Amino acid sequence: MKIGILGASGYTGEELLRLLLERQDIDVIYITSRRYEGKTLTEINPRFINTRFESLKFESFSEEKILKCDLIFSCLPHGESKKILEKFLGKVFIIDLSQDYRKDERALYGLTNIYDVYTKHFLKRTFKKDLIKKYKIIANPGCYPTSIIIPLYPLIKGNFIDKNTLIICDSKSGASGAGKKLKEDLLFCELNENFYCYKPTNHRHEEEIKYILNTKKLKFTPHILPIERGILSTIYFKSSYSLENIKSLLREFYKNDKNVKILNRYPQLKFVNFTNEIHIYLDYDKENDLFILLSAIDNLGKGASGQAIENLDILIRYSLI
Repeated sequence: MKIGILGASGYTGEELLRLLLERQDIDVIYITSRRYEGKTLTEINPRFINTRFESLKFESFSEEKILKCDLIFSCLPHGESKKILEKFLGKVFIIDLSQDYRKDERALYGLTNIYDVYTKHFLKRTFKKDLIKKYKIIANPGCYPTSIIIPLYPLIKGNFIDKNTLIICDSKSGASGAGKKLKEDLLFCELNENFYCYKPTNHRHEEEIKYILNTKKLKFTPHILPIERGILSTIYFKSSYSLENIKSLLREFYKNDKNVKILNRYPQLKFVNFTNEIHIYLDYDKENDLFILLSAIDNLGKGASGQAIENLDILIRYSLI
């Protein structure tokens, strides 16, 4: 299969290349970068020396070359992706890692864990094959939303959460989630030995989470950790169900998904980084009658590039590509 990656020099693009290196069924034939156009991949990232990708060269945008690919991964910045991809809908398969198509009804929101793909669980959504065949685009979920939607989806879908109370989502991410663009607050001297909240109101990921979970009673607050990668989310909610009832639902819902693990201990980033897994733990605060969901993912893996490859595998598995 012939693959192209738009914006391949960013963190998600580099992670895609690292993961695809092991896939002998994938041939990366086209990579783009405005910043490094004309340079070879190995000039920018020496890890690809003596690999089958070492001859790749960063190129400019080319409609002709995009159409020669079986599938395009778009790692372009938010707001830029749709400007380029719109003309290719229905012509070439696209997995877009930006926010641009996540609320677009033509795209399948690609959180594979909530679709009826692995199992016939009655709470799962139907996998929309006709939509994919027509428009050929998957909107890869955001990294923060992935860490929140996966643990919350079966609980909201199964009416296990009190609809009259607010769900609080407190999330911390490594700095790679902000991308490679130079920003003063992400300089080493600003971030090292530091920890801070940013955009606690009107964050684009809050709207994405509410849209997919179909709820307005949710508050999301993001923070930056002085580390490279990983997301830890702490989610607070109220329910009339017991701790064991809710744990049982989570285990049943995800029992056939090897990447979703319901733990009996607190999740840690070191156990999920460089994997495509999400680790989930549920606890109950009896004094405050409050449930606490903890989840951990790698923001570049499960939160971006690893999940994008999961979505590619769904297309292959169902002979859609």
